Amino acid sequence: MDRENMMKEVNDRLKSHLRYKLTWINEGTSDGRSRLDHVYTRLYMTDRASRFDLRSHEILDHFKVSDQTGRITGHCERIDCLDIFTTGRKSFQLPVRDGPIRTVMTKGIAGIGKTFAVQFFALNWAEGKSNQDIDLILMLPFRELNMLKQGEYSLMQLLLHFYPQLSPLENTPHLASMHLLVILDGLDESRFPLDFDGGGRVRDIDQKSTVDVLLTSLIRGSLLSNARLWITSRPAAVGQVPVHYIDQMTEVQGFTDQDKEIYFRKRFSSSPEVLSCLKGMVSFYFMGHIPIFCWILAEVLKSGDERSRTIRTMTELYIHYLLIQTRRSEQKYGEKDSKNEAKESLSRSQKADMLLNLSRLAFEQLQKGNIIFYEKDLQECGIDVNEASVFCGFCSEILKQERGLYQQKMFSFVHLSFQEFLAALHVFHCCASNRSTLTSFLGEDIADLSWLELQKKVVDQALQNKKGQFDLFLCFFLGLSLEFNQTMLQALLPETKSSTDTSEDMKTYLRIFHTGNLPADRCMNLLLCQFELNKARFQEEVLNYLDTGAILSPFSCAVLSTMLQISGEVTEELNLANCLISSEGLLKLLLNVKNSKKALLSDQHLSSADLAFISILQSADSHL
Repeated sequence: MDRENMMKEVNDRLKSHLRYKLTWINEGTSDGRSRLDHVYTRLYMTDRASRFDLRSHEILDHFKVSDQTGRITGHCERIDCLDIFTTGRKSFQLPVRDGPIRTVMTKGIAGIGKTFAVQFFALNWAEGKSNQDIDLILMLPFRELNMLKQGEYSLMQLLLHFYPQLSPLENTPHLASMHLLVILDGLDESRFPLDFDGGGRVRDIDQKSTVDVLLTSLIRGSLLSNARLWITSRPAAVGQVPVHYIDQMTEVQGFTDQDKEIYFRKRFSSSPEVLSCLKGMVSFYFMGHIPIFCWILAEVLKSGDERSRTIRTMTELYIHYLLIQTRRSEQKYGEKDSKNEAKESLSRSQKADMLLNLSRLAFEQLQKGNIIFYEKDLQECGIDVNEASVFCGFCSEILKQERGLYQQKMFSFVHLSFQEFLAALHVFHCCASNRSTLTSFLGEDIADLSWLELQKKVVDQALQNKKGQFDLFLCFFLGLSLEFNQTMLQALLPETKSSTDTSEDMKTYLRIFHTGNLPADRCMNLLLCQFELNKARFQEEVLNYLDTGAILSPFSCAVLSTMLQISGEVTEELNLANCLISSEGLLKLLLNVKNSKKALLSDQHLSSADLAFISILQSADSHL
């Protein structure tokens, strides 16, 4: 077969394979499959230079950019994912380089839609709708590459593992001369040590080496130097690839406020009522820009449980979600004979054990920084994936299962935040019933601690983590200490209950950190913890924090502004006089000044934003 016909045959085979693989997808843990082009929403993707602080939890990274209406500026261009390799577009993060873009890095927090974006790009190419200058698109997810951690391969062998459709190109020089796009999806999920300094280098596609060396050679350009690369990653892992190997940095920022409304209007006939409920949820303000989180919210609100309409805290939300998923498993796989009480009791016991095993899995993998798990990880936590009656009945509603290379199984929770909730549930349950299992996390001297002292120990341990990966975990852990939340969990875990209500003492303990040297990111998270403990007086907690005369970065001002808006109440007095705030930060608090009966400011504040304040004072809806 001549070169042209061979390349066309491979192109046709690959497009057919991608259409089969990508046209229909599952959203969340739902059984029903939907067309990707129907589910995929054109996400907010920008070519921008945002800073990511490794000390903060990634859900707060959303507040480190300008507000939704002001994002598109001279330093921030909104782009369509289908145009990501369009030549001639300048990058504001990296030096402008002559010639076509070779390597694009797209970052975004967990669940924001990075994988959907690359799948949408590949599907549009496979359907002949866009980017037809590309001969082949080869998607290599890190979660599947991890399965080839042992052994050595040539790049050609590696590609054939994933795409047998390339077999006609084997033992020919044609692959190196084709216009390829290689998509390395999920760098943060990699379990490979990527060594760009001292690692080996491969230059020939038939030369064998370990997978990590093949990957670094591909990124460096010593392998397939003419190929384009698209790498996706959560923000914390982006630094694994040296910046000089990246031509373009982009970021998926998820839903705008308008996108959120559209999402819920599509799913609810009573959308005004639903949107009204959402505005009282702290989680909607902090995670509503994440598509999969909106799916979780929709699942809870459509359950028909009236209590779901009064949810305010993140802990309440995930308890409701857990109960809904449990009921769903009972409806699908539960005992048919309700008269057989022994069987029914055994079933509940099995489910409690399984939930505890899943919670242990969530905690142990959170400690390791993993959001993708394999059969070995589950087996280490007492979960037998081959025990169909239990696993399929309960776990499939809690864990997402995918088939990877050679149909090997991969697992994940529906979202990182749900994994953090289950991890907190594990630690809370162990604190209440089996403290000895927590010695590696909290130390050896915990057996005789009071419940309050044990809680303080968990707070201290979580705050010691420099990457902030236990910040949201801490919110859930403290939220679970409330009797109301424990009562909701009784049907699932009757032993998960603390003996005393320590919420007031814990709030006092958390306030101590606000007067210390804790980074602003962690202070903001501690305010979220206080919301979980006492949502009714949360506005008071925020105002007390401002009274301390804090140094407020623009990021802190954005978070505080959102927190003050959650209650929807008019503030009696907003005291910013003692706070050190930049003009950029003050502008983020203008809406809160407008929503206050009295605002205290210093001369420096007025000089930096006097025109904006004059405008607010004159507005008809100002409460000043």
